This record gives sequence, C-alpha cells and structure tokens, in this order.
Amino acid sequence: MPTHAQMNNGDVWFTYDALGNKWYKYVGDDVRGEKHGTAYIFGMQYEFKYNDYVQYDWKLMFIGTDEGYVSAVYPDGIDSEFKFQYVYNHTDHLGNIRQNITRENERLTVLREHNYYPFGLLHRGYNEEKEDLKYDKEQDFIFTVQAQAGRYKYKFQGQERQEDLDLGWDSFKYRNYDYAIGRFFNVDPLAEKFPYNGVYNFSENRVVDGVELEGLEYLDVDNPNIGKVTGNDNDGYSFKLGEESFENVEKVDIKGKSYYVLGKDMYYNDDNGWSTSGSEEDKQTQLINTPATATVTDQQTGIAVVRAYPVSNGNLYQVPLYRMVVSGRDPRGNKYSENFNVIRFGVYNTAYKGPMVVGLSDDQTHTMKWDYISTMDGYAWRIWKGHFLHDGPDYPTSQFYGSIGCIEVTGRGEWNRLQNLVLTKTGQTSYQDISKKGLFKIHLEFAPRPPLQIYSR
Repeated sequence: MPTHAQMNNGDVWFTYDALGNKWYKYVGDDVRGEKHGTAYIFGMQYEFKYNDYVQYDWKLMFIGTDEGYVSAVYPDGIDSEFKFQYVYNHTDHLGNIRQNITRENERLTVLREHNYYPFGLLHRGYNEEKEDLKYDKEQDFIFTVQAQAGRYKYKFQGQERQEDLDLGWDSFKYRNYDYAIGRFFNVDPLAEKFPYNGVYNFSENRVVDGVELEGLEYLDVDNPNIGKVTGNDNDGYSFKLGEESFENVEKVDIKGKSYYVLGKDMYYNDDNGWSTSGSEEDKQTQLINTPATATVTDQQTGIAVVRAYPVSNGNLYQVPLYRMVVSGRDPRGNKYSENFNVIRFGVYNTAYKGPMVVGLSDDQTHTMKWDYISTMDGYAWRIWKGHFLHDGPDYPTSQFYGSIGCIEVTGRGEWNRLQNLVLTKTGQTSYQDISKKGLFKIHLEFAPRPPLQIYSR
C-alpha cells in the first residue's frame, strides 16, 4: 500500500492502521499553497487542515450507509453548523455507482451521474459532476448548487477515486488501480498463488460478469461462493449459492454458533461456510463439490516430437507444447492453480491423403468423463468423441509418441500429479465420482494448427 505520492505540483501522504485500513490522507498543494487532509474513521469522513501534521479545522463531510451516504451540508463561510441530508446511490450489477440521488423541494434530484468505460474510465462531455448541496441557515433550507466536484468521491465498483493533485487512481484495500489503462500499479500480493494471471491485471480482465475483490482477486457476481440466508424462524429459511437453491431451511446450534441445515450432514454458517459430509463438529467449513477446470491455453511452452499415426511413414514431426492450467477452489474454498505442459496437435497420416496436422483448435469447453481406451489398455479422461486427455511422453523430444489430436500430459510423473490434484481438490474419493458429478471440465482456447514440420535430429 502506498504511503507517499510525489507529484509535480505537490505531495500526498497516506497512513494506515495495523490491519491496512486507511486512516489519514495528507495533501500538500505547492501551487495553491494549501495543506489539507481527509480522515477515515469508522465509515465517517472528515476534512481538515494541517501544518507540520498538526490538524485543525475539522469538518464532518459524510457518513457512509448501505444505500449511499448522509451528507453534512454546511452554509457558506466558516460557520461550523451543518444539517444532514440523505443521498442515495443508484448502482449497477457490479456495484458501480451510476447516480447520486437526493430530495430537493419534494422532488428527486440527481446530483451526479457517472457512465463508465469497461475498466472504469469515465465518459466525458455529458455526465460531468454538476451539482452539490448547500445549506441556507437563515431559511433552514438545503438546496443544490453548481459545483465542479462533489465531496463524495466513490465511483467505480464503489471505490474512492483519488483526484487530489490529479493522482487519477482508485483506492482498493490492498492495491491502487489506474482506470485509464485498466491495470493496478502494485504487484498482486497473491501472485504466487495465481501464476496464470498477470501481476498487474484488474479483475483477471473480466469486467462484465465480475468485480475486483479488495485488489486481490476476481469475484464472479453471479456465483461468488458467498450466500445470504433470508426468512425467519417461523416459516423457515431459503438459501441460494450459485445455482444451488434451498427452501424451508431449518437452523441448528453447533458449539454456540447458528448453522442452517441444507441437507444431510450439510450445514451453513456465514462465517465458516458450509459442508456436504462428515460430523457436525469437524466438517463445518467444507464447501460443496466445486469443479476443477483444465484450461489449455494458446501459450506455447516448448516443442515435442511425434510420429505420424495411425500409418507411420518413417518421418518425425515437430509440434508445439502448450501450457495447461488446472484451477478451481478446494473443499475449503481456497483458490488453486497449477501448470502442466501438454501436446495439443498431432500428425494424422493415411495412404490416400498423406500426413496432415490435426487436433482441437477451436475455442470450446467440455465436461470430461472417466473412460476406458482400448488402444492404450487403460483409463483416461474423454473430452469429446475420440479425443482424450491422457498420459503422454515423459521426455517429449526423445520419446516419439503417435498423436492425432488428444491432449497428452508430458513430463515425468506429471500425469500422476494431475490425477492426484483433481482428486484432492474436488474432495472426491474416485475418478468415477468426479465423472459422475461432472466435476472435471476442460476449456481449450483458440490456437491455430501449426504448419506441418518435419523434425530433423
């Protein structure tokens, strides 16, 4: 988290408590010769002036609420007397604040309107901030006035926009975000846990169906693995998590905490999550079955050498290796992501057509089934029709496998690592259970078939 931003026209300093919550912002404007600051105290924001970090002339600006904020509206001049006015935020499905609405003379008034480009940059020219609130002390009356900027700076995904000295960033809890380029300018603190994601990416580049969670990770707004319980003790409770819905839910107490009974040995608590199996005491935090997804990317990681199949013509052919990322959430709700190298394309040869490069090249997603392959005398994951995800060569440049479009996991011990990963992370006891419940999916990103290239040693 930044503590100091030095600009051409001044400096901005930030201070935080031990948990990383912002407490103070100090702005030293060299051009105007002003020193002012903002205090963030339990949902209330104050403005003050300072000299040598001695604060004075504190003024309450607003108190945040679930629906918007309560503005402290002051008269002109130095009078410290103010009056409260409710302002409501109109938000979209991502939590972007679109309008700030209040009541003036028994009618609704839009103080400010915000329209955004996908990554948070504001449209200009037709939705500038036009109005703010003023208090007429003599008439005891609040009215709107023209203003370049309002005191309430929260906009994109409900985050505070830092505009002092033209900083131009949004403050998330753990990182700061440049909405002009759609990137954080701090490295992701969880970068080691998500190697597939760029360290500066915002919301994993998904800004239509998800939000950025505190500057740490993407959160799907339609299935965030966070549920709310509604209802009351008399008519039961209803609960929805993703696509799972439960009605007329009962409640039980376990070790002094209230849990909601969602099925046999399935208990939910807002703090501890929910479980699908086991005793009430030791399975309270286990999530329901969450699929693992193997994403075969378009990123080339090396080469492999393959034989033509099923009719060998004596030639060896060079094909790319691709990165496959297996990701999801484990039974405790923690994200995981591990990389593998796979062969995606092979060389199909017949006596009539000759050799050609084949394989699944289009963007597509399938739920895989655990199935027997007679030609390999063993089991593998069936992707679609005759295409499988199966074990490949330990040494892809010296062990020459025949391949005609299956996804082959290369590297010594990598097939076993994949199998153990999927088994443990889905919380199942057998591959048949994973197959039956549809818990292993594969997504292939578009990748053009490579040219036919003979390999020479």
